[in-house]
Amino acid sequence: MLVEGFAARRAADAGAITVASCDNLNDNGRKLQALCVDHAQQVDDSLAEWIHTRCFFPNSMVDRIVPAATTERLHEAAEALGVTDRCALGTEGFWEWVIENHFADPSDAAVLAGVGVKVVTEVQPFEQAKLCMLNGSHSALACIGAVMGLTTISDCVAKPNIRAYVHALITKEIMLGLARPHIADYRDALIARFANPTLKHSVHQITTDNSLKIPQRWPPSIKAQLSRGGEVDHLALAAAAWMRYCLGEDEQGKAYVLKDPNSAKLKATALLHRHDACAAVKAFLGMHAIWGNELPNDAIWTSRVTHWLQRVQAIGLGQATAELSGS
Repeated sequence: MLVEGFAARRAADAGAITVASCDNLNDNGRKLQALCVDHAQQVDDSLAEWIHTRCFFPNSMVDRIVPAATTERLHEAAEALGVTDRCALGTEGFWEWVIENHFADPSDAAVLAGVGVKVVTEVQPFEQAKLCMLNGSHSALACIGAVMGLTTISDCVAKPNIRAYVHALITKEIMLGLARPHIADYRDALIARFANPTLKHSVHQITTDNSLKIPQRWPPSIKAQLSRGGEVDHLALAAAAWMRYCLGEDEQGKAYVLKDPNSAKLKATALLHRHDACAAVKAFLGMHAIWGNELPNDAIWTSRVTHWLQRVQAIGLGQATAELSGS
């Protein structure tokens, strides 16, 4: 559809245009540009060249926590709005839109900046910070909370030991080496956002598709820490929490469903090795689609994950987070 629109625009001599991607894909503008150019080449090489030279595809990043809709939220929206809206969502006050200064009309930069959009030369530092700091710590909190029988992210952060853990996870292991400006302020804002009780962000929503999310969220931080000889214990505890989560029941014995395309394999692995941390870690880290080829063979990483899975099995996740954070 976009390529057809570009063809019509070229035929009308309507000039250059900016196409802004507002999705959560990394490098989204360049990916969309490549798709459009590739498709156009199948139709008309000159159209592909016109798109390449006259259409602008700035990369962008959007950051706002939006929990899934619930019956309760729909009722609240109906009462507040006076109409029934089955698409109503609840969200937080915080929002951030970062977009690359790459526009057909350069004056767009000032217009967007005037309403609070961050217009930058390079989106990647913001993108990477969101992926590792927000999404990475979100996944860790969700696995911990699900296993402990907690319902929402704010329930997790309300516990001093877990709040101390996530602060240390971000500060000591995740944010080191990231290039986002004012990164400590972003960390503090993140933890405050996590603590917002009105969001009611379900831990089980965040754990959905863990095996697809974890490869993007944790390994970059783990490998960066290992390469600089840094600490990985907080990330190792997150990995151990995920392995324990894959059992499909919390510490009170209440069952939950693993909403994951690999759920059968994950649960079978966890059940087979539920009393043997060494075997469990070997089996889970052997899933190269999740951890890549380097981490399963890293002795330090393997030993720290094994240590924390043993502690989780022995004393539970609540005490393990307290033990690690010293709280």
